[in-house]
Amino acid sequence: PDQNTIVQMAWRYEALYVLQWALGFHDELKFGNEICDVPLVAESMVQRGDRQIVNMSRLRPVTQILDALDQNYRLLWVARQARINDQDLPASIDGGVIVERQHALNWLVRFENADWDEVDTPS
Repeated sequence: PDQNTIVQMAWRYEALYVLQWALGFHDELKFGNEICDVPLVAESMVQRGDRQIVNMSRLRPVTQILDALDQNYRLLWVARQARINDQDLPASIDGGVIVERQHALNWLVRFENADWDEVDTPS
């Protein structure tokens, strides 16, 4: 793959981190100011077989997922407003992290009933 595709796929670890959190693999969804622990996220999948992943998965309560969606959506708008106004992101928000998390959260709540590759993060 070309360099752009490689970079895009590397960012998907942020979306995977959110999905893992939603399934109970991580105790908390950390604030979107830094990239997730990519080796930990990858190991969480590689070291387990499919059956073990399914058996250990426990979907978080909908309220927790919606709270995460709400917070991330607000951070996404802060990031986009800063970009529009050519300003630095406040609170060290990482725009790339926020966008990837929004993708996963929108998919989780079936935003526009979109399939994974078609999920939108409207601006």
